[in-house]
Amino acid sequence: MFGKYLIFFVFAVMTGTAALAVIPKRLYRKYLLYAIFLGGLGDAILSPIFSKIFHLTRYKNMGYFNIFDVFSFWTPVTWMFAFSIFFYLMPVRKLFLALYLLVWTGLSYSVGIVLQAFGLFDYIGIGKYIMPVIFLVWFTTAALVYLKIEKIEINRLI
Repeated sequence: MFGKYLIFFVFAVMTGTAALAVIPKRLYRKYLLYAIFLGGLGDAILSPIFSKIFHLTRYKNMGYFNIFDVFSFWTPVTWMFAFSIFFYLMPVRKLFLALYLLVWTGLSYSVGIVLQAFGLFDYIGIGKYIMPVIFLVWFTTAALVYLKIEKIEINRLI
């Protein structure tokens, strides 16, 4: 039988498989580049801040893939794949983009709850109330950076 820590790997494989299935092959590089910096690296920077400095979250049972007792090696990989899907599917109509950001915020928070049920992650204290706001800020910032770099105008029409 395998340890709980392999669930992080399973999440990475599932998210990577979804990214490969959804994103056309010719666009992998484009979306993965954005996702590496805004998703994977973002997670590697934000995880220590929210776990070790503000004590709002905590990864547990990371096994062999433990990085400095802060996060599993597989979590930034999973975020990278998730953000590649996020960028590929992102709408440019203002109303739809706002709803899209809220959906991704809820989805991300829910993944934390699922990991918590497996005994792999905790929202600590007020973190369970603040983290949805953090996710919304993270996704909004990533979307705005992506739109600015790609020079995509947000359509103001509904």
